[in-house]
Amino acid sequence: TALPIYVHEVRKEDLRLKFAEKFHEDFIAGSKFHVRFTFNRLGLKLQHRAVERLGSDNIACQSLAFPTREAIEIKRLRPLRKIDNREDFKRMLFNKNIGTNNEQLQAVQHILAGTSRPAPYLIFGPPGTGKTMTTVEAIKQVWKRLDGSTILACTPSNSAADDLACRLLEKSHVP
Repeated sequence: TALPIYVHEVRKEDLRLKFAEKFHEDFIAGSKFHVRFTFNRLGLKLQHRAVERLGSDNIACQSLAFPTREAIEIKRLRPLRKIDNREDFKRMLFNKNIGTNNEQLQAVQHILAGTSRPAPYLIFGPPGTGKTMTTVEAIKQVWKRLDGSTILACTPSNSAADDLACRLLEKSHVP
């Protein structure tokens, strides 16, 4: 009998799962189960729809999300914070594990340097790849180094927003 199981939380190699009530009713200790994971595409579909809607008739939102080269040059946006020495930067990380993953380290450096300003930064990927860890590090670095910054962090679900908020408050570097 197939029963839905929901992935509640992903942490590196561990999963917290939520089982349907029927599972608990029929559960027999010591039983073996075949578990198959499928991907719910609803979140991605909604994100794609939002991006498509930005590109349609809303010129103000479109220019914010997809600035033209001319708009960037007119504003003459300079990098927010130049990263001169990669090793020095690694020592200043709140989460030292970021320094061991080149993609995560580059993402934080680019966000801090403002290399894509004024376009927003999008961090995406499958579960368990370090998106939240990277986002938390970037938020803490921006908050610490760039006075007066405004940060908007969006998540695909309420539980993801809760997780992001909890991780920001861990070893509290953010008020």
